[in-house]
Amino acid sequence: MKRFLPIIFIVFLCCAFFGSPKIETDSDKNFRDSIIKMLDSLNPDNREELAKSFSLILTNGKSETDITLTAPSSMRLGCSLQDVYTLCEQNAQWDNKTYLNNLNSLDGYTFDDLRKRATVLKKTYQTNKAKEETEWRSKRITQLQQKLVKTKSSISDIKKQENKIEDAQEIITASKNYAKKIKLKTTEAPIKDKVGNYARSINVHITLSNNGDKSIHYLRFKTTVDDTKGKRVREYFNELKLAKPINSESNFKKIFKIGRIAHFQYPPQGVKITTTIDQIITTDCYNIVVKAWNKRFSGGFFYKDATRMLHNKKGELVRAQDYLVRHKQWLEKTINLIEAGKIKNKHDESEKMGFEPSQTISNNF
Repeated sequence: MKRFLPIIFIVFLCCAFFGSPKIETDSDKNFRDSIIKMLDSLNPDNREELAKSFSLILTNGKSETDITLTAPSSMRLGCSLQDVYTLCEQNAQWDNKTYLNNLNSLDGYTFDDLRKRATVLKKTYQTNKAKEETEWRSKRITQLQQKLVKTKSSISDIKKQENKIEDAQEIITASKNYAKKIKLKTTEAPIKDKVGNYARSINVHITLSNNGDKSIHYLRFKTTVDDTKGKRVREYFNELKLAKPINSESNFKKIFKIGRIAHFQYPPQGVKITTTIDQIITTDCYNIVVKAWNKRFSGGFFYKDATRMLHNKKGELVRAQDYLVRHKQWLEKTINLIEAGKIKNKHDESEKMGFEPSQTISNNF
């Protein structure tokens, strides 16, 4: 046994001196030389595993296939391990020192050391990734469910607004036709000129009885002047903006003075003067329109403007409802895919679902 001791000792020294090749990261040249030695000592399968180990270590366990560097030319690692050091230094110059720092930490590593560290980093990365994805899915589902509740509520609000528009249209129609419930008595008295041959102006005496169930906010009267042959020679419009509404079952009196008809040179007895209600706006109609748009309409164009506004608002609601329905469908589908595990992170969601639809609607009613 004693005669084999020197041989055993020599073998031990050889193994210690000529052991597994180690990585050197103190310079690019030494790194290239050490990589070549390590590659020469490995069979093809282990060489491929070495490349994967480098990828995992330099990316902190994220990738075992290749490394996309933050270089303008989008250079990749994996095909030539000898270039790793050079590319890591280039990344450091582009303010990405992660690769170089990870590479420098490998100084003195053998192939087995690299493989073990890569395995640990990969497992740690996968564990952390799974935890992050679980947390993201839980948080994202909560966010989307809250948005879904709001979206459904907005759709319900639109339906309520559509009902209010229909009610407003009915109120406007009733207001336009309310003149039928008004009893109007008029007396037109021409005022003669100094000579007394021609009418220079007209006094219109109005007595109005509100026999309907609504109060009146605004009135416009039309007075026409026709000659003896029925030819229209002049029209006059008089607006009556009431400080207080004319309530239901109440009377109202007013005198209008209409002047400057002398140039027609008609004698007072030679003209026919007629006064009628040209437009009437009930208080409920005026209030709902003005409050809806926070705008005062001129009396003469009130119904035209109100009708156009209602039409535009209805179109706006239709468009908003279309957006909201699509948003609702997007939310429901996204939630289902996350719960099924088909969407695991923000990147998956972006690829499979695209941008999240959004639409803001006004609430004028």
